[in-house]
Amino acid sequence: MNGAVLLAVATAVLVSTVIVRAQDNKFTCQVYSDSFALDDADFAAMASAGMTREKFAAPAPSSQMRVSVCHSRKLWRLIKAGKVNGCDLDRYENYAAKYFGPSEREIAVAAVAKAMAEEWPLPGQPKRKCP
Repeated sequence: MNGAVLLAVATAVLVSTVIVRAQDNKFTCQVYSDSFALDDADFAAMASAGMTREKFAAPAPSSQMRVSVCHSRKLWRLIKAGKVNGCDLDRYENYAAKYFGPSEREIAVAAVAKAMAEEWPLPGQPKRKCP
């Protein structure tokens, strides 16, 4: 009897683990060679744009809306880490300012402007090479 109870508990744990992973995949962004899961902070930031977990999870991962959200939130992660550059603006070209939270927008605009200045220099100067 103990073996049957142990098997039932082990099966329940395994099934619940699979279900959690499947639910997490609904909120995963695949961008270039990176993937990350959108978290509570992402959805709180995007609330002003009307983006909810349900809206994000509904369309296919390749939909324009999801690509835009993923590019925006990846760009925000780079901005927050102080690592955004002009090449990132080319890579994550589908970003949308509306997916930056109200408290993030000023920081994001300044970082994007700085990155653009690095990427697109004055006339006659060479354009930066992206890796």
